[in-house]
Amino acid sequence: MSEPPLHDLELPPGTDEVVGVFVNGVEKVEGRDYEVLEDRIHLDQPLAERERVTGIGKLLLSIGIGVYPKGDVIDLSIRRGGRIEVVRARPFSG
Repeated sequence: MSEPPLHDLELPPGTDEVVGVFVNGVEKVEGRDYEVLEDRIHLDQPLAERERVTGIGKLLLSIGIGVYPKGDVIDLSIRRGGRIEVVRARPFSG
């Protein structure tokens, strides 16, 4: 059985404000592409969960051969403690 589509992301601890959401380097627009909720971010479009690099993939990377796992990369630009930070998003598990 396949995994359900990923739509929700955790807000990192201490997040004061979500400044931006980027999927595969492309900025998304709040209100059109995503909504910031009290404890998470809800994306309108489903995302493909990122695959892990296998042991063979890690070996290839160590000798300089590029291995690129499939799936979306989601970065968040957040304001936390008066500073703006860019962090990798994680699926919401609540």
